[in-house]
Amino acid sequence: MNTHEFLRKQIDQAIQKEGFSQAIAFAVADEALEFYKRTASFKSGAIGECLAYAKKRAKEMQKLSGTRKAS
Repeated sequence: MNTHEFLRKQIDQAIQKEGFSQAIAFAVADEALEFYKRTASFKSGAIGECLAYAKKRAKEMQKLSGTRKAS
């Protein structure tokens, strides 16, 4: 497993644990991976910043789709 696959998997799992749908988790994991690739350096760690980015995007996507988080 390379770095990109590892990062995508970790973010996908973390977003699903937050209660977001599998579809949203998959989509934002890909977006977070692109964010990782475009970012030259990270102030507080790559995984933490990518996860924060993914959570923000997941909330935005959920709001646009009108769905609720799973309890």
